Amino acid sequence: LVIAFVYNKLTAESELIVLRALGLSQWRLATPALVLGGIVAVVVFVLNAFIAPIANEQLKTLLDVSRTQYNGVPLNAGAFNAVNDKLTIYVSKREANGDLRGILIYQDEDTGKRVAVVAKRGVLADGDHGPEIVVYDGMRQEVDPKSGSAPFNEFKTGAIDLEQVQDELTKRWKEPSERTLPELLRGSTDNRDIGHDAAFRGEANTRIASPFFALALTGVALVTLLGGRFDRRGQFRRMLTGFVCILGIEIASIGLSNLARSQWVAIPLLYVVAIAT
Repeated sequence: LVIAFVYNKLTAESELIVLRALGLSQWRLATPALVLGGIVAVVVFVLNAFIAPIANEQLKTLLDVSRTQYNGVPLNAGAFNAVNDKLTIYVSKREANGDLRGILIYQDEDTGKRVAVVAKRGVLADGDHGPEIVVYDGMRQEVDPKSGSAPFNEFKTGAIDLEQVQDELTKRWKEPSERTLPELLRGSTDNRDIGHDAAFRGEANTRIASPFFALALTGVALVTLLGGRFDRRGQFRRMLTGFVCILGIEIASIGLSNLARSQWVAIPLLYVVAIAT
């Protein structure tokens, strides 16, 4: 759009006619636009290959952590909620106001001790280190791995730190849109990646092809405004044709990018559309 606007203005004010009369070739007249298109292509590649996926990953992690802090830990009533392999939480009932009833918490501490907490009720709160459950009228049993003793201790009020919930969120599976180009090209790296190779391949090729579309749009704008004969009546038809072509390229780019994540045949079409244009 910028290239079309500038060259249309140069044409309307007869400046292109003067430049041509001075002996400047079509390539010389097109050089500024080609340089701009090249710069945009490099910027688009860096954004799509590295900056955007890193920002996307951080954003989704931040959203998940924020939901955990302010909306409560995702606990399903009547089920054992395994936060990770060291922490399991059971809640028999969750009230409309957020109060928890009938709480059982099992935790393997880093010291090797196994701890079980049973409480009549509790509430989710935002503690100094993240989310925590404040429990009331309960009992705590701690198993010493050395002696094997498991004494019971009753309490009126206690707090269970759920910082591990946030640790689990930061270890969640990264979607293809959250991975940089080198990560996508590596493909599967753990068991959770199995079955997603097609999505990785499609996402990687979409990002590699994106700079070619920037150059293709540059070419369309240049041909539209520099090609053909000069018309004193204006260039409305030529401009309209160029904009329709640009719209078609954008639609093809978006459609093929989405299709490439599931259908391999769309991958070569990405490059064909851009390069042919």
